[in-house]
Amino acid sequence: MKKKIIVGFLSFFFLGFLTSFPGTLASLATVLLLIAINVFFEFNLLVSVVCLVIVFGLGVYYSNYALSQQYSSSKDPGWVVIDEFVGMFVACLPILAEFRRESLISFAVAFGVFRFFDISKWYLIKEVEKFPKGWGIMLDDLLAGLLTWVIVIPVDLAVTAFLL
Repeated sequence: MKKKIIVGFLSFFFLGFLTSFPGTLASLATVLLLIAINVFFEFNLLVSVVCLVIVFGLGVYYSNYALSQQYSSSKDPGWVVIDEFVGMFVACLPILAEFRRESLISFAVAFGVFRFFDISKWYLIKEVEKFPKGWGIMLDDLLAGLLTWVIVIPVDLAVTAFLL
């Protein structure tokens, strides 16, 4: 039972097992979930950051546990996609703070840019991925999410200025 709960968490409700591109699926599911939540609830930065810190910490802890229990022989198992959830959530924070109908364009840009950084392991992301165990699994996506801001914030401002 414990193993199923840990695997369910790390695979973002088992999405990590559904396709041959689990990171992309988890990133897309995260964007859709964030949009849906924002439609029904008012964005709260403090609550979002607290949730991210908790999920990040659990991601590091349970990734370490899963690796120590040999749930996978890989040092960064493909089915572990909770890191994509965290990275994509971080990438979307600036958009969530100013959510409006036009934000859908910015969400699409954030998705594409985040996936580019995550897949290409551009620059520092590759170095951070070398951190031990769960830290490397989680930190590379966190950094990819932060780097996404460099492109998403200006795009979101431009979209807003153009459409208003």
